[in-house]
Amino acid sequence: MHGDHADYAAGASTRAADVRAPLGYGTIWDLVRWAKREGASYFDLGGITEGRHGSADPLGGISDFKRYFGGTVAEVGEEW
Repeated sequence: MHGDHADYAAGASTRAADVRAPLGYGTIWDLVRWAKREGASYFDLGGITEGRHGSADPLGGISDFKRYFGGTVAEVGEEW
């Protein structure tokens, strides 16, 4: 929590190559619910890539998941 909002700053996971289920989604949802209970007006999931699920972008599916929550994309920094 950071006053009026919460963020998800760092995370990682691994799973067996034959498991095609998004196992981390439930954990993130629980964090979002916790932030709401604590009074957060928004939850920052961190950066996204331009790719989508099924594209050559290996993070496309994760970026789609993040976009699902609200559709607001704001550029707040850049890679140097």
